[in-house]
Amino acid sequence: MDSTVIRMDIISYSRHLARDIEELISQSDMTRQQVAEKSGIAWTTFSRRIGHPETSYLTVTEVIAICSVLGKDFINVLKAAEEQES
Repeated sequence: MDSTVIRMDIISYSRHLARDIEELISQSDMTRQQVAEKSGIAWTTFSRRIGHPETSYLTVTEVIAICSVLGKDFINVLKAAEEQES
């Protein structure tokens, strides 16, 4: 049985994910604050997660909520950030 180990730099991944979400927000007709509110994430938390992803990581639950608000598939968003690591 072949097992593959994927090594990922969590800080780099977090930065890619935050950047990708910022891009999705800019392509939407909503502001960051509107996305935070509609996704149920406190504005200060949302701002910290997007603005400082190297020290404040988005949770899977938060990514799911944000993607739901933006009408995006969260798996594809996570995969896109992961692929930037390769």
